[in-house]
Amino acid sequence: MSQHASPTMNLEEVAAVFGLTPRVFREKLPRIDGFPPALPGFKSYLWSRAAVVAWIDRAGGAPGYALSADELEAGRAALDANMGRAT
Repeated sequence: MSQHASPTMNLEEVAAVFGLTPRVFREKLPRIDGFPPALPGFKSYLWSRAAVVAWIDRAGGAPGYALSADELEAGRAALDANMGRAT
């Protein structure tokens, strides 16, 4: 992906960031504390990329999240690589 990543992410992209299938991510979603809501007005799931990045940075594997610390770290690394940021 280029350094000029889309400002939004669909379900498949968000799930892939965490190394999950879209189905598994969708099942975990209601239990992911504080995960940003999908953007309104779209037929399918669509998130703000900035909101997902900010959530990963805040979450950092804290207890109570439906994603494991490994899933969060994989997500952070994937987003950093896609956005051209060094980890």
